[in-house]
Amino acid sequence: MFLPVFILFFSIPIIEIYVLISIGQHIGTLNTIALIMLTAILGAILVRSEGISTIIRIRKAFLGGESPAVELIEGALLILSAVLLLTPGFVTDGLGFLCLLPPTRKIVAKIISARIAILNIETPRSSRGNTIDTEFKIED
Repeated sequence: MFLPVFILFFSIPIIEIYVLISIGQHIGTLNTIALIMLTAILGAILVRSEGISTIIRIRKAFLGGESPAVELIEGALLILSAVLLLTPGFVTDGLGFLCLLPPTRKIVAKIISARIAILNIETPRSSRGNTIDTEFKIED
C-alpha cells in the first residue's frame, strides 16, 4: 500500500509541472494562471452545490430508515474533489472534475461501498471483540 502512494506522491507534481509548462508555452503565462484560478473558482462553486445535494440525499436516507453508506462515500469523494480542484494544476483539476461528476462519483462510491461490505463479511467474528454476558439488579 505504501509504494503506490509513494509513487503518486512524487509523480503527480512532476506531471503537473510538465503540463503547466507545456500549456504555458502555448497560451502564455498570464493566461495559464488565469485558467488555473478560473478552474479553482468554478470547482469550488460546483463542489458547494453538489455537496448540498449530497447532504440532502444523506438526510433523506436517514429519515427513510435506509443506510446512507453510498451517499457518505460520495461526500468523501466531494471532499477529495475539492482538494484536487483547489490544488493548482490541470491534471489535478481533471481528476477533481472527474470526481465531481455525479455519474462517476456514484459508480466509484458503489464500488468502494461494495468493497467495504466484502471486507466486513470476511472479517472473522472473533476479531471484532468479546461479548460479555451480564445480569443486573436494581435495588432501592
